[in-house]
Amino acid sequence: MTLSDPWSSVSETHFVLNCPLCGEMTSFSIEAKVTSERHSWDGQNMRFMLLLCEYCQDILIAKQEGDDDVWLAPEFLSAETKKMPRPPLHPHIPEGLRRIHEEGMTCLWAGAYTAALVMVRRILEGVCILHGFTKKTLVQNLAEMKDVGLIDWRLFEWAQALRVIGNIAAHYTDEEVAREDASDALALSEALLEYLYVFSLRFEAFKKRNPEKVMPQGQSPTQSSGSSANTPSSL
Repeated sequence: MTLSDPWSSVSETHFVLNCPLCGEMTSFSIEAKVTSERHSWDGQNMRFMLLLCEYCQDILIAKQEGDDDVWLAPEFLSAETKKMPRPPLHPHIPEGLRRIHEEGMTCLWAGAYTAALVMVRRILEGVCILHGFTKKTLVQNLAEMKDVGLIDWRLFEWAQALRVIGNIAAHYTDEEVAREDASDALALSEALLEYLYVFSLRFEAFKKRNPEKVMPQGQSPTQSSGSSANTPSSL
C-alpha cells in the first residue's frame, strides 16, 4: 500500500451510512485512508478507510472500489460488523419471544424495516398466547389483558400502536416503512416485554420482602396476594 491517495485533495470528509454496530443511519468521519497499489478482480482501484461513527463513536474499516471520479459505496470489512446493535433481552423473557425480537433487530440492522415490523406483531401475538388470551383478533386479546390488569392504559396504548403499524407491515401497501418507525416499534415491544416479564416480577418480589411499605392501610399481605391472581408470575 501507499499513502499517496489521490482522493486526499477532495473536500469530502464524511459518509452518511447505516452503522452496522449501533444500527443508526448516521454520519461517518474519515479518520484515515490509503489507496492500494493492487486492483480488484474487475480492474477497479481500491482504497481502505478508517471510519468513525459519529453516533456510537465506534471505529470501522471499510473498502471502496472505483476510480478518481466515481467511487462505489464503501463496504465494511471489520469483523465487529457482525455484532448485534443491542444486548440480549433478559432471560426471564420466554425464549421464543427473545428469539423473535432478536430476529426483528437483525431485520432492522439489515435495512428490512417492513420485516422488522412483522416481528413486532409476532411478539404481540406471542405475549397474548403465552398469557392465555386466545380470542380471534389481536385487538380483543390486548383489550382483555388491559381489563384484567396485566397491562395499564399506557402500555395498552403502546400495544395498540404496535398492532396497527404491524398490520401495515403484514399486508400489501405502497407505503414505505421508515427506519425510525421500525426502530421505535422494536424499542416499545422490548419495553412491553421487560414490563411483563421482568419489572412486574421484581416488584412482586419487592412487595413480599417489604409488605408494610407497599400495602394500603387496613389491607394485609394475605388480602393483597389474593387479588393478584392475574399477575405475570401466576400465568
